[in-house]
Amino acid sequence: MATALDAAPCAVIPLPSQKTYARGRAREESWPVTVQVRDAVWARVTTAPFLVGCDSSGHKAALGLLLGWLEDQPGATW
Repeated sequence: MATALDAAPCAVIPLPSQKTYARGRAREESWPVTVQVRDAVWARVTTAPFLVGCDSSGHKAALGLLLGWLEDQPGATW
């Protein structure tokens, strides 16, 4: 009876050289979405695709608590 150990060994896939790695994107000083006011964030996360098929009343209550907590944290961005 043949087993998995009797099968041909797996092919060795060579690792790409360092020259083929993609460069990362440039570092941003700030991301516009992270400096939005609470109402703009609320409008974004209480519409599709974020609340599709959910019990929106419970999720909106939780989002309100989350946004309130985030506002209390130090810093000027979300």
